[in-house]
Amino acid sequence: DGQYIRMERPRQPMGISTTWALGEQGFTAENGGTVILKGSHLWGSKMPTKEEVSKCGVPLEMPPGSVVVFFDTLCRCGGRNVTMEPRLAMTAQYCQPFIRQQESLTLSVPPETIPKLSKKIGWYTGL
Repeated sequence: DGQYIRMERPRQPMGISTTWALGEQGFTAENGGTVILKGSHLWGSKMPTKEEVSKCGVPLEMPPGSVVVFFDTLCRCGGRNVTMEPRLAMTAQYCQPFIRQQESLTLSVPPETIPKLSKKIGWYTGL
């Protein structure tokens, strides 16, 4: 998640990410749970190749309801789901207050939709 932060790497983390494993299965290697590249938080600006991910990637095995927290500097990706079931997850990212968010919810809502929103939804989205 730190790819959009234009600072030379390796660098101190500017944010953290959280991922919750949901559904009946959680995360397994078979259903494509998150794959991390150990030590990648120390790399320079090099991005991993598919071969490096295949060779060095470690799939996270997480039962339903588990959460993993990692720095924005750690390279990771979703694995390949070879099952017939969906892999369900929820994620949230947090960053230093001086870093602009990647998406602006207030700009993604068409102006004609705003009057139709409930007060609660408007409050949650900052509208």
